[in-house]
Amino acid sequence: MKPHVARTLRIAFSAAALVASEAAAQTDPGVMAATRRDLIREAQEARTAEDHGRALDLATRAGQLGMSASLRRFIAEEQNAQGLLGPALGSAELCAREAERDTSPARADHLSACQALAASLRPRVARLIVETPRIPGLEVRVADTDLPSAVWGVPYLVTPGTVLVTAMAPGYRPFRAELDVGPGGTRAVRVLLEEAPQSLELPGGRSLVDDLRAVDARGGLNPGPVALLAVGGAGFVAAGVFYLMRGAALSDRDAQCDSLGCPEAARPDHDRAVTFNTLTNVSLGVGAAFAAGGLVWYLIAPRRTVPSASPDQPAPARRAGLLFAPSPGGAMIGWEGAL
Repeated sequence: MKPHVARTLRIAFSAAALVASEAAAQTDPGVMAATRRDLIREAQEARTAEDHGRALDLATRAGQLGMSASLRRFIAEEQNAQGLLGPALGSAELCAREAERDTSPARADHLSACQALAASLRPRVARLIVETPRIPGLEVRVADTDLPSAVWGVPYLVTPGTVLVTAMAPGYRPFRAELDVGPGGTRAVRVLLEEAPQSLELPGGRSLVDDLRAVDARGGLNPGPVALLAVGGAGFVAAGVFYLMRGAALSDRDAQCDSLGCPEAARPDHDRAVTFNTLTNVSLGVGAAFAAGGLVWYLIAPRRTVPSASPDQPAPARRAGLLFAPSPGGAMIGWEGAL
């Protein structure tokens, strides 16, 4: 074996051994037991300081490392102190069952305390029956807690008061219901989900619903300046039409004229050309007035910005303007830009 290959293998084996030793240290029973004891001690100190929220959090974490009847009793008592009657009853009943299997000298004390706590809580708690449809991927939450599917359709302990029930599943509209449940009472709620409308897919994986929501988030268009700009655009279009008709009338008149002048028969065409010239000027003036008014209204209206891709860079404001493009026999006037 080549020297550099052997050196590489030794480094790899050393790194693997270090990782294995660290993992073993983290799962060592002695380390876990010491951590659990520290958590229980801090939880007891928090209870003494009447910080029941912290006491319950620390005790729950300690229970994840190892549960006992005494720790379960502690958790039940802290839940009761915070008014979490449903969870407290569940913990008290578990404590009583665990105390029956306990072999410590304090077994009898834990058993009687947990049984007494459970007996006092039973008439005070409420029960909720959540009836659910058979939908793949259904998720149900009760009072911000995930409801396991094992207790769907059966009485579930909850704290009396207003209980929030939510549910969601792929392809369905979210479900939400609030129920008032009194102490010792039982309420049932049926989860009803409506199928969500199918979105029209657009290029790039976007949907029409997403685009409409994006427009709605930007505030949409102000109809006032848009209406004025539309009238102004119509005026410009009419001016272009009248200008073309004026040119046709002048062509008809000039076709009858020579170097000596125009005959009397050409006067109607001349008069038509004058009339169309007047209409062109009037339409152009009206279109310019409405377009200018709409543009000024748009510019002085409160600015809206489009959300940018980067949260650190503000999105540019909307830009728009008039477009003038000459064309054979006339000109094209319109509106260009992004709103």
